[in-house]
Order: sequence, then structure tokens, then C-alpha cells
Amino acid sequence: MNNIDIFLKNLFTDYQTGCEINTKIVYKLLTRYNVPENERLIDNSDLFQNWINYYQNNNNSNLDVFVSPNWQYFCQFVSKQGQINDECYKIYIPLNRSHLEYGVKQIFDFINDNNIVHLSKVAKQIRFDDVVIRVNKAEDVIKIKNFIKNNSYIQEGLIKGNPFAYSENGINFGFDGALSYNNCISALITTYIKTNKNNHINNINADSFKKFIEDAINNSDKLNYFADFIHDPHNSINSKTYIFYIYDLLNAYLSNSNFNEYIKRVECYKNVNLQNSVFKYMNPDLILYNRSKELFDEFILETMKKFPIDYDPNNKKISGYDYINKFLNTNNYRTVTRNNGLRMRMQENLNNQDCIKIILNSNIPGNNVEEIKINYIQITMLNAIIQACMIKYPTNYLLSLNRFLTTGNPNFISAKINKARYLAFTLNNQQINQLFQRLNVHSFEEYIDIYYNCNEKRFAVYDVNPK
Repeated sequence: MNNIDIFLKNLFTDYQTGCEINTKIVYKLLTRYNVPENERLIDNSDLFQNWINYYQNNNNSNLDVFVSPNWQYFCQFVSKQGQINDECYKIYIPLNRSHLEYGVKQIFDFINDNNIVHLSKVAKQIRFDDVVIRVNKAEDVIKIKNFIKNNSYIQEGLIKGNPFAYSENGINFGFDGALSYNNCISALITTYIKTNKNNHINNINADSFKKFIEDAINNSDKLNYFADFIHDPHNSINSKTYIFYIYDLLNAYLSNSNFNEYIKRVECYKNVNLQNSVFKYMNPDLILYNRSKELFDEFILETMKKFPIDYDPNNKKISGYDYINKFLNTNNYRTVTRNNGLRMRMQENLNNQDCIKIILNSNIPGNNVEEIKINYIQITMLNAIIQACMIKYPTNYLLSLNRFLTTGNPNFISAKINKARYLAFTLNNQQINQLFQRLNVHSFEEYIDIYYNCNEKRFAVYDVNPK
């Protein structure tokens, strides 16, 4: 029985015994696969500034190393010259905590010395993809692979990757087409497990999973199996590509393909005719969706800051929730604040039905549409509060958040960054606890891992000229 079989059977057993299964849960299991329990919650962001200083003080460095204010979960490493294509090679180097600081320096020193064009990041938590490198050329993949293979220090610190990624010498490889591979495979696994809920555990395995995907590829009606995945705007740009790619990877895994076969497969996907094929990598709808969501989230935050009144269905005072709901129900733009030209921008770009679609496509849980709306609004606010704390207290933001959750004192939340304290008046600690219950999370650590860090946003937050 191979590792894919074991993973799928364990997940199936959990689902059969009543455990909840969804894309976010599977994603979390895959990214933490084989990570020791005592390392899973270690905050590695204390290393970020060390790496930034190290490369800033290196006159021969061709790297920009920085932490984006909008994406503080990762420290980014980007070559100053050249540009990464949307369709590129993806390399995962899972390092444990004790080898992370100097292992990262050795990896990026090698990349810098060899003038490899790349777009890379290192996560603040130990996970299967804590070091991710994207490169354009097969020859650069081979250079990095051989360097890691022959570096005894890095080899000593490698964590075995999850079974759904092609692996060699402790390094894991993938293909990047502007999507998160781990998120995509998580969506497909979730659908497979739920569709087979009445099956027998003996029939749950890698071959069955591969056949399940193959059936969907060969029968367009069965693509509905993957409705949650394909219809998610985050994945719509090339969801069919990834279904084919994941199927191809499973074939490679089960037939014991070698590294050269991996290279050939990626080159095949990179060279597909994008205009005349189902492999459609770029979709203007995704770009439009991202911009629309950012604008809608801005509307929520500006409205809640302007009317910082607790949500209470019996409260006769007009709250930010009332204004947002009135817009969602009536498309009346007079409910939108004029701050920062927001009303005009909403009139030009978004109507209420667009906003409702954004909410319903968010995969946020809820017992009914109204609860999903409330959850979406409160998650948007809570993420802004978390972001403000991360900026003000980069090394101990969890302490600030937990004190606020325990005491309800908004003074633990920054007053200057994004006016987050206004949001803390509106979304108080009691409401956050209730939100956690509805989302079935038990701490800020768990919430951040599932609802704040889950989605990759690398192009949206990359700073061309980081300060």
C-alpha cells in the first residue's frame, strides 16, 4: 500500500466516523504532512529580518528580500533581473526549524551566485511547502536539484513531503499555472471522498482516485463532480488544466516515472496552445474577480469603520451591517460611503448581485445565506484586524490578539493601522468567539492557518520596489 492509499483511506475513515471534510481541512493536512507536532506552531518570522539584513548587506546580491505588509506570512526572495512566467516549474524544499535559517541562506546564495531568475518565498511556519521556489527553465531546476542533493546540511534537515507531489532526493516538484497546486489537489480529494462516502474502504486508493478523475475528464457531465473546484473563481482560470495535470502526476507516481519524465510533462503543459485548447491559463474573469472582491471588501471595512455599532438584530440604531445589507438587497448606492471615492467606484464596477456572488463563492460555511453573509463580513473585518496586529507587532501579534480575545479590551488592537481599533469596537471579542464557533475553529492560530493564510496571492501582493 503506497502513501497515497494510506492518506486517502485515513481521510475516508475520518469522514465515515463523522469528521468534517472540506478543501481547507485537506489542504491543512497536506501542508503539515510529516511535520513533527512540536514544530507545527513555531513562529519562524523571527528569521525574516535576519535574511533581509543578510542580503541587504551583500553587495553582490541580485536578490530583493522583503516581507510585504499585505502578506506577512511569507518572506519573499525575488531576483532583481528577469521575470517569472505564469507557467513555470515549482520546487518545494521542506526544511525543519533547526535547519531553516542557514539552509535558506545556502539555497539562495547558490541561486544568487548562479544568476537563476526566480520568484520564491519562505513561510513563517514549518510545513511541506515552507520553502517554495519558482523558476522558468528546466536547466535551473536541475541545478537546484543537484545542489540540494549534494548538500549534506540541507539533506539532514529535509522533511518528507506529502505523497501527491513528485519527489526526488527529498525535494518535491510541481507545476505552476497561477494556481495553488496544494489547494487544487485538496479540492479534488475532498470531492472524491465525499462522492465515495457509501463505498467500502478497500476501494479507496490511488488507482480509484485516478479513475475517478479520468471519468470526469472523459465525460463532461461528470465534471460536476468537481463543481466546488471548477466554479470557484479562484480556480476558474485553468481548473481543467489542473485536473489533467493531477491525473498525469498520479499516472507518473503509480508508474514510478523518473525526474526526466517530470521535466517532459511540465514542458508539455508550458507549450500548450493557449488559444485553442482547454488548457487556458489566463482568464480575464479571474483578474476582474480579484479586483471586484478587493473593492467589495473595502466597502465592508469603510462602512463598518464609519458605523462602529455592534451587530444586534433587535438594535434600533443603524449599524454598518444595516447599510451593507441594504445595498445587497436593493442595489441602492446611496448606502455606500463617499470616503475615498468609494461610491463612485462601486457604481462603475460593482452591483449588489456581483457582491452576493462573491460572498457565495467564498466557500465560507454557514447554515443559510444570511449566516454566510454575516460570516463573510466578520471574516473580512477580522482579517483586517489581524493584518494590523501583524504590522504593528510582527513578532508577537498573537499575544496582542489573544489578549483582546480574552479581555475584550480594544486597546490591544492598533489604532493607527487601517483604523483597526474601530473594527475591534464593532467586532468585539464575544462576537469573535461566536464566529469561531460557527467556523468550527478553536483559536487565533487555527483561524489564521485556515482563513488568513490558506490562499496564495503572490502576484497580488508582490512589491516591485520593496522598502
